[in-house]
Amino acid sequence: MFYSFNYLLFRVSLCLLLVNVFIPALELVIQYIQDRFSVHQQVAYTLGFLLPSLAKTVTWESLKPGYEKYKTVISRSIPEVSEELAKSEFNVWAAMCRQQQFIASSAIDAVNKCPVTALPIIHALLTILATLPVCTAEAERTFSKVERTLTALRS
Repeated sequence: MFYSFNYLLFRVSLCLLLVNVFIPALELVIQYIQDRFSVHQQVAYTLGFLLPSLAKTVTWESLKPGYEKYKTVISRSIPEVSEELAKSEFNVWAAMCRQQQFIASSAIDAVNKCPVTALPIIHALLTILATLPVCTAEAERTFSKVERTLTALRS
């Protein structure tokens, strides 16, 4: 009887630990992940479909949220931007990628290979993709390098 009472006490304390500590900790982790990978970041990541290795297989619908997000930025340099024009440029870009006219391993390579005169919207989207930081650590490292450079220059 004493053994079963200790076992019950252990089970009750384990349940209390789960309810009061573990489950709230999991909820915090889930909330942190949702904040970290929020909707606007997921939309920005759709620009990755412009990379030649992915552009071969995706449709305009995959890229459309990223285009919608950055349409106002693009319209500053290309006033006549429209979804139809962007869609047709994407179809040309995807055809170029399927024909393997070039191989680009990064967004910067893709920007350099994309003809700006023929595909200005795709070129602008690739430029945005190339300038987006992969994570906050990359941006922090950049500022740290700038700070070290400025410190060295001041010395």
